[in-house]
Amino acid sequence: MEPATEALDNPIGRLCSEYNGIGCEDVLSTRFERVNVNCIPMKLSDSCTSVDSSSNNRSPTEKSSDDMLSLMEFESEEKSDAFEQLFDSEIEKEIFMVIGKIATEFPPPKLFKKGEKFLAKVLSAVSPLEFYVIRDAHIRILRELERIISYFSEKLCGQPLLDSQCHRDHACLVRFDDILARAKIGHSGTDELQVYLIDYGRSMFISRSECFAIPTFIAKFASPLAHYCTLNGFKTLNMVGVYCIRISDITNYCGFLLYESQFSDVDSRALDHATVIAFHEKILSVGEITLKSFGESRRTHGELVELVD
Repeated sequence: MEPATEALDNPIGRLCSEYNGIGCEDVLSTRFERVNVNCIPMKLSDSCTSVDSSSNNRSPTEKSSDDMLSLMEFESEEKSDAFEQLFDSEIEKEIFMVIGKIATEFPPPKLFKKGEKFLAKVLSAVSPLEFYVIRDAHIRILRELERIISYFSEKLCGQPLLDSQCHRDHACLVRFDDILARAKIGHSGTDELQVYLIDYGRSMFISRSECFAIPTFIAKFASPLAHYCTLNGFKTLNMVGVYCIRISDITNYCGFLLYESQFSDVDSRALDHATVIAFHEKILSVGEITLKSFGESRRTHGELVELVD
């Protein structure tokens, strides 16, 4: 996998690459070669007498040289073991220091630019007014983030979220579907927290025991990858206190015909069941969608976009 272009140059990634490329394979292969050579069984015809006689024919200098080589090999092996132990110890210390730096917030979200078109994958959808996507180009960043979190999951789960950290908008890690994910706290209860998964576009209630402190290098790895979107063109008509809304073109992703006397931000209650079902069937039936951004968002809704055929 290519490295994440938006990711920080964090020391953990460097440590992982160094650890994987330290040359342990060379050390092990040398040991195994020596063991294999020394463990080749002699033929039955090779008696101890023949070995001793050949050994007796060698000069004292040759014997001394062989003894010296054996001693050097033994010392080299001991130094290699000591180096590996020292390296592992230093790695553990640096990992502990980096993971111990706790973050309280995430980088600000990077909103879509006005007029840009891009491929996106739908993460979840409530209605045309509220659905969540991730840029197709950012999926590889999410996969890299998942890989790093998975690598350190055991250590990350050793840092429970303290009561003093259970505040609204506080950054944390939560466990769901057997993985750890970045999350922002919404509401805090005695036993549960309401959290929003910033990379998966999901809100959920979760036990406090499944929430953990998040290290700075993971919190700052990338801006939130999930985008909260609203299809442009959704308005409501207030006509004697009754909200009226009608589908004008289902094939164009639920475009709406507007009757207007006074427009306001749309209320999700104004969407009838048929509209929501049609939207779900259309938007969730494809793996990717092409969006065009208007570069703005409504007061109570997400970034305004339109679906491009």
